[in-house]
Formats: sequence, C-alpha cells, structure tokens
Amino acid sequence: MKSFLSRLSNPKFQVAAHQKGLLTLILISALILRLIAISTRPLWYDEAFSTLFASSGPVAMLQGTLGNFEGQAAEEHPLLYYTMLWGWMSAFGDTPLAVRSFSVIFGMGIVCLLYFLGKSLIDKCFGLLIASLAAIAPFQVHYSQEVRMYALMAFLLMGATYSLWRGMRRGGLGWWLLFGLCSVLAQYTHNLATFYLVPLALTPLWIKDWRALRAALYSGLGALLLYLPWLLRLPAQFAKIQDNFWIQRPSPARIVTVILSFVTNLPLPANWIPFSLFITLFVVALALWQTFKEWRRREAGYQKGLWLFYLAFGPPILLFVFSQWQPVFIERALLPSGVIFLAWIGWTFSQTGVPKWMQLLTYGVLVAGMVLGVYNHAEYAGFPYAHY
Repeated sequence: MKSFLSRLSNPKFQVAAHQKGLLTLILISALILRLIAISTRPLWYDEAFSTLFASSGPVAMLQGTLGNFEGQAAEEHPLLYYTMLWGWMSAFGDTPLAVRSFSVIFGMGIVCLLYFLGKSLIDKCFGLLIASLAAIAPFQVHYSQEVRMYALMAFLLMGATYSLWRGMRRGGLGWWLLFGLCSVLAQYTHNLATFYLVPLALTPLWIKDWRALRAALYSGLGALLLYLPWLLRLPAQFAKIQDNFWIQRPSPARIVTVILSFVTNLPLPANWIPFSLFITLFVVALALWQTFKEWRRREAGYQKGLWLFYLAFGPPILLFVFSQWQPVFIERALLPSGVIFLAWIGWTFSQTGVPKWMQLLTYGVLVAGMVLGVYNHAEYAGFPYAHY
C-alpha cells in the first residue's frame, strides 16, 4: 500500500498519468468529430460505387478490375480496400453508418500514429500537440468518414513513415520489415501512394545516412517484389485511366487549394473563402519564416523540421509535376502529406523559439479555421462534395 501511495505521489508518475489522460481526451474528441453527421447524408457517387463494388465479392472485383469490357474496367485502383470493405460489410452490413465507420477506424489510427511519431521525433508533449491538430483537422475528419480508400492509404503511409523513422533512429530488422510491409499495402490500396513513398524512401539520401539508405532500398525491393503481380498489370490500368479519368491538368492554383485543404478543407461557402485564405496564408507564411530561420541558424533539431516540411510539400509537388504529363492530381490523394503538414506546423511553433503570445495567436487562428471547416463539412449537402 505504501509503495502504491509513493508511486502516486511521484511527480514523474503524475506527469505520465496527465499525458495519458490528455491522449485519451484527444482520441475521444477525434472519435466524436468523426461520428458527427456520419449518417445524415446519403452516399454520394463514389461511396455508392465502393459499396456496390465491394459487395460483389473478391472474384467479381478482380474480374471487374483486370477485365476489359467494351474498352473499360469497373475500377482502376488496386483491391485491398475493397476486399477489406467486403469483409467489413459481411460482418456489419452496408448502411451508411456501417460502411463509413470502417474509415473512422483508420482515421483514428492516423491520430495515434502521429502521436507516436511526434513522441519519437521530439517528446510526448509534441506528440500530444500534433495529435490534437490531426484530431480536429477538417481534411482528416472528412476522409475519415468517406467510403473510399484514402483513410486506409494515409494510415498505411503514416505507418511507413513511423517505421522508417524508427529504423533510421534505432536500426533493427523489424522496423525495416514493417516499412516494406506498410509500403506494399499502401500501394495495393491506391496507385498514387507512390508519390508519397518515393520522397519518403529517399529520406536517408538527403540526410546522408548511408546505412539507412541501404536498409530502405532493401525494404523497397522487397515491397516491389510483393507488388509485382499488380505492377505487371499497371500499364494496362494506366491506359484505362488515360481514356476514362476526368482529372484535368492542374494549374499552379491547385497548390493553393491543397494547402487550403490541409487547413480548413474544401469546398467552403464563397463568403468563407477570403477568411480561410487569410488563415492559411498567415499560418503557412509564419511557419515558412521560422523554418527558414532555423535552417540558417542550424539550430539543434532543425533537420527534423526540414524533414517534416519535405514530406508535407514534396509529394504534392511531385504529383503536380507528374500531372503536367498525365493528369492524376487530386487533393484527397495527398491526405498523408496533410497529416505531416500538421506535424510541421506544430514543430515550427513549438520548437523554434516562437514567443508564447505568437504561439497562442497562431494556434487560435488555426483552430478557428479548423472549427469552421468541420462545421461546414457537417452541414454541407452539396453533390458531389469531393470535387473542387
């Protein structure tokens, strides 16, 4: 009994208990936001397609994806998400609440993984800060409700990010195997996962960690071998995308819509756009300035911030450049970069010596924009709401 009371009075134990309580509160808040209005609107076109396609079963899905009926396929994306959704619907049904709840699980997983990444990258307090931002970010809330594969893809890519970081920091075969596994599963979830995985896998190159680079290459080769069955079919799938995809070649303005999505999400009412743009430019401009100052000073830990910046903006730029040749630029495919964007924002305002009043002002403005975005998402009844 005395030992138990002594443990309770230990300041370290009290701090740990307080942090666990905060993490629990963050996760509860994330869950509540991801359940708000989850069944108040009918399934829109892509969600209805996901539900119907998955309900056909693995064999029919495989035939519909790899077959060629009148020059078209039922679906161009890989089948991991649809197969998992088929199993989920077999257990829980195909109501809007049931099928959307499947994505909620992965949305919650993203928040958890961001906490662990932040904890390993800086400390527990930083992990709590960036997890709280991910919990309320409307872009994350939106696609944690949608009956599409983007939440699963982002969850797997966050798993790849965390395992690569732990592999670089601590070594160990297990982390590199996990990196390869998450990478190949992300590829089997969505073809555009490549545009995040390539910059991620090149991380050891630009920090000149040759041991980690070799491990990342071996893991990547293993993932590539596992992905080979689908990779062999990719040229045919790509040809179908060229013939049937509705995406247009993006203009530079789409980079702005990506950043707006990361902060307040889109679409928004026309009269909200100026306020949303002001919030976004205010926060991003300050974060860029702080990152630049840290780079010039070469302060301790500045490379961690540069890494987050690199993963937040590298994949969108890579996808934008590729889309000048073959337009495949869609904001929702950049969901994992949106997660890292929040980590970068958290780093710039908590780890770079920003005055306390500026931190509070920035977080207040940022949270205000996110609250508006979540409110608009809950109230929005337009169709389709994913096209900007």
